[in-house]
Amino acid sequence: MEYWLDASRYSHWQRPAVKLPWDREVLRADVETYRARGIRHIASFAVWVDADYVATYGEPPVGEHGEGLARVEGRAHKS
Repeated sequence: MEYWLDASRYSHWQRPAVKLPWDREVLRADVETYRARGIRHIASFAVWVDADYVATYGEPPVGEHGEGLARVEGRAHKS
């Protein structure tokens, strides 16, 4: 799931970073696939989501990403 917040990957490792693609339904499908395969815990990280990225594109969808990952563990994310 790390690819969701990896701006370096989507930018083909070239600066400046491109805006992260975000599709809630694709994340949901990924999570369901992981759950169906018995995966209960996922770690994720962000790459190249720095001050330059935020100044250009705004805050990335970290909250929604976290909520989606919480579904893998069968729990709701609480803000």
